[in-house]
Amino acid sequence: MPRFDTAPVVMRRAREEGRTRYAICLVLLAVVPGCDCFDTCTGGAAFGAITLDDALPPSPESPVFGLRFEKGPGRASKLPDEYYDAGRALWVNGVDGGAGGFAQMTLAETGRLRVVLPRPLGDGVAFATDFPDRVGFLECWHPAGPDRYTLILWLTRLPAGEISDGGYRLETREDFVAGPY
Repeated sequence: MPRFDTAPVVMRRAREEGRTRYAICLVLLAVVPGCDCFDTCTGGAAFGAITLDDALPPSPESPVFGLRFEKGPGRASKLPDEYYDAGRALWVNGVDGGAGGFAQMTLAETGRLRVVLPRPLGDGVAFATDFPDRVGFLECWHPAGPDRYTLILWLTRLPAGEISDGGYRLETREDFVAGPY
C-alpha cells in the first residue's frame, strides 16, 4: 500500500492561514487606532453659542449668574437635557474643585444654565466644567475608554463705560479628549 504523506500539505495550509491572519491583524493595527470611523459619539462640540442670560445677569456682589446656550451641531444636537445637567466642576480660578467641586453649573431649563460660584463674582472668574462621555446619553458607540468634554469659561468685568452683557465679557472654549485605547 502506498504511503501518503499529508504533513507537507497540512503544514503549507497552516502557514497560508497564519499569513492571512497575520495580514488581517497588521491591517487592523494600522487602521483602527487612528480612525474615528468606529466612533459614532463625538461629531461636534456639545455647545453652540453661549451667552450671558439676561434673566440672571452677573453682578459683582453675587455668586450666581445664568448662561444661555444652543446645543452643538451634528450628534450634539441630539443630546438630551440631562447631559447638560451632568457637568462636574474641575476648577475655579485655577484651584482644583475636588470631589465636591467649588462651582456648580446646573440646567435651569432647556438652553439655560445656572452657575453658582463659591464667592461673589467680583471682577471676574475663570472656571472649567467636565461633561461625561456621550455613550450614556446618545445611542452611539466608540471603541476606546470614556471621552471627556471640558467647557472652560472666562467671565471678565469690563471697565466703566464699556457696558455690554451686564458689564461682563464672556469667553468660552470647549476641549475634547478622546478616551484611551
